[in-house]
Amino acid sequence: LRVSSRNELHPLVTCDGHNDFTTEPGDVITIRKHANDIQLIHPKDNNFYGVCRSKLGWGSRLGVKR
Repeated sequence: LRVSSRNELHPLVTCDGHNDFTTEPGDVITIRKHANDIQLIHPKDNNFYGVCRSKLGWGSRLGVKR
């Protein structure tokens, strides 16, 4: 990704909600796959879209705070 000089604001970069940093025009952000795979534990009762609805407010009326 290349940050353009057309950006009026300096975009903020976060990774999984951690390590925030701002960017400057001309900055280059490289994203690549790590060489090692990992196995994640996924609870059987976990509902990905339910979590998204809860955290991101999907399905709620605009302008209405929970």
